[in-house]
Amino acid sequence: MICAAGSYSAQGAAQCGLCSPGSYLSTPGSSSCTSCSAGSAEPSSGQTSCSVICPAGSFSSQGATQCTQCSQGTYSTNPGSSSCTPCSGGTAEPSSGQTSCSVLCPSGSFSLPGANNCQVCAPGNHFLNIVHSEIKVPKGYLFDQVAKDVKICLHLQSALLFQS
Repeated sequence: MICAAGSYSAQGAAQCGLCSPGSYLSTPGSSSCTSCSAGSAEPSSGQTSCSVICPAGSFSSQGATQCTQCSQGTYSTNPGSSSCTPCSGGTAEPSSGQTSCSVLCPSGSFSLPGANNCQVCAPGNHFLNIVHSEIKVPKGYLFDQVAKDVKICLHLQSALLFQS
């Protein structure tokens, strides 16, 4: 039996079956359907292609029947994404379904990768961007970042060197 596109027939079957949602069949006479690729979806059965390309701000895995919005703290910039990207440290995204991380943490605050908000550093602490964590700066000292592996706290008249 030769079945139309969008349907299939197992060998020896008396009738054709429709491809299930999340799959398609573009060629008549085939015995199996193809799953929609990641980044696309098909909500209906009996289709000849996957009709939905996930918009930016959403994603889908292989065989999906619908796209899923990126969760808070993540984003996708391009249509047809198979996953969402976590916001980098120092940024945050409080809303779902976004195409970028819209919040840049202000001075005196920080965020870890994938955060949906910024956290204020405790009094007397300063955020070190490179390691995305707080360090203690003694009262009366200033903070300056010199290199990836060196932290320096400068007092008004003397210097104190800390190795990371």
